[in-house]
Amino acid sequence: MSDARGTSRGPIRIGFRTSIVTVFIAVVLVMGLTLVYLSFKRVSSITETAASTFIDKVAQLGADRIDSQFKGVRDSLAILAGLPPIQEADIADNTRLYSLMASMLRNNPQLFSLYVGMRTAPSWKWT
Repeated sequence: MSDARGTSRGPIRIGFRTSIVTVFIAVVLVMGLTLVYLSFKRVSSITETAASTFIDKVAQLGADRIDSQFKGVRDSLAILAGLPPIQEADIADNTRLYSLMASMLRNNPQLFSLYVGMRTAPSWKWT
């Protein structure tokens, strides 16, 4: 019961054409994969740049829109903050100040939530 086949194998012989075709296919495959990778990297870079530019533009337009909506409110608050009765906390029974604030409230509904604390309060609060 012995095996009639030999246990030693000889070298595998590949023909010249087969080896040239194999090398050619390997070179083409490596070059193709390299070009696809570089193309993908370039497209990714272009896409990231375009997305970043778009996001910056949308953010700037949003900021400009919000800024334009609250410009009047900021100007009114700056006027109020500069008035001597407000700075001296002398706002009780000041009809000129009340009429000015009422006019500002009519023109700027965003100021309805403005709360002015008194000097004796722990802190000034703007909401």
